[in-house]
Amino acid sequence: MYINSQFFQRNQILRSILTLVFFISLLVIFFLPLADNDFGWHYRCGMQIMQSRGVCQGGEFLYFLSDYQWANPNFLYDIFIANVFNHFGFLGLSFLGSLILTLVIIWIYKSSPAGIFIKIPLIYLAIFLSWPVLSLGFRSQILSLLFGALTFYFLGAKKESHLKKIIWLVPLFGVWANTHPSFFLGPLIFALYLIGQWLGFLRKKVLLKTVAITSIVFCLSSIATLLNPFGYYIYEEVYRHWQMPLSTLIAEWVPPLLWPSVIIIVLTGIFIIYNVLKNKFDFFATAVLLIAAFFSLKARRNLPFFYFYYLYLVLKNLNFKINEKWGRYFEYFLTGAIMIGLIFWAPRKIQRTFQFDTDFSQYCSAGYVQYPCRATAFLKKFAAENRRSLNIFNTYEWGGFLVWQLPEHKIFIDGRMPAWFGEAGQSPYTTWLKIIQASIDWDKKLTAYGTDCLFIGPGTFLDLLLQEQAERFGYRAIYRDDLAAIWLKS
Repeated sequence: MYINSQFFQRNQILRSILTLVFFISLLVIFFLPLADNDFGWHYRCGMQIMQSRGVCQGGEFLYFLSDYQWANPNFLYDIFIANVFNHFGFLGLSFLGSLILTLVIIWIYKSSPAGIFIKIPLIYLAIFLSWPVLSLGFRSQILSLLFGALTFYFLGAKKESHLKKIIWLVPLFGVWANTHPSFFLGPLIFALYLIGQWLGFLRKKVLLKTVAITSIVFCLSSIATLLNPFGYYIYEEVYRHWQMPLSTLIAEWVPPLLWPSVIIIVLTGIFIIYNVLKNKFDFFATAVLLIAAFFSLKARRNLPFFYFYYLYLVLKNLNFKINEKWGRYFEYFLTGAIMIGLIFWAPRKIQRTFQFDTDFSQYCSAGYVQYPCRATAFLKKFAAENRRSLNIFNTYEWGGFLVWQLPEHKIFIDGRMPAWFGEAGQSPYTTWLKIIQASIDWDKKLTAYGTDCLFIGPGTFLDLLLQEQAERFGYRAIYRDDLAAIWLKS
């Protein structure tokens, strides 16, 4: 005997319990500390908008490239996190990130006819393979995962409700284009879907009326992305972003290691071969999968895009039966295993996130970037006592933190800038790197930029040079600890 509707009716209580504990486990898994080192500038931009001073244009918080114009569509996200942080602190942002990622999984879960004993293990596996990125906690990229899941949900609606649902892509794309630079994935995915519709029409499988209405909705959705503070320049910014060799500059833009790359290629090949052999070739599904694989192989930060979409495809196409007796046993096992995991693991997991989000010293020292909180407090007091507003050459990873903690001063660089085109078409990150490595004429460059002090890590090339020749270059040390050194221009 195989699992059928009667089996699930007889076991509805067990199934409901298993579903509940599964989603609770997801909330716990995704309840992560807010350790995004870009939080500071996002927060400042959000507060700037809320104070009616307009959206961030680029160089407001900087003294290097202070006039740079950056068409980055983040302003809804910036307002969002500023409001949540003001009312609920980091804890609220951690819970929000947990809720959003769980919603992404719920939409994937609900889109599949596969049995619960298939869905749950595969979802856990996709999370595990995406964990190097997901473990970083709530970021604007997470909202793009949600918007992507909604896009597939609306496009995958049943025929009788299809046209009613795809119209929701118009406001969705408008919101996406004001939230994260990966908004372009929405029109790209929709365009591939539309091509598939036209191919279906040519094969007489799709009505002309359906294709025509879908084409109109596509045009309206694409136009909706232009309703942002920068207009069509957000597309230009996406193009410029891809021209910069970020894989040579920033860790999360580096391609995955060998084995993750092999897994992506093999999984993509398996899906395509399976569909060809089954004579079920789907242009839209295959095209999106190839794009997801391309982006993931290009940068490890895109791994969740591939694995979550692959999960969506597999669960949507999986038709697997299991013996009723073994199916019941498997549900018992899954329920027990998840509940035991929650009992022994969840309290410690939740406690760690609570401690990180509510204890500022933990925030400073226990994240994937350590922040120089004591040095920041010293410099804030020093500048106030001397009534000075400083231009601060800073460590790159501290940029967002310093933008947030030292709003009365200007810094050199933060997390927005690696994709910018600076001097001689170089990334500002490259300019920063040459200075921190004490390359030729580093001091002349800093003088030309109007630098007042250096806020850098101890033991860097620049710090070691100044320890030996501070007087020669016109600097004096005013602070040092195990995490930061501050040098003031004489």
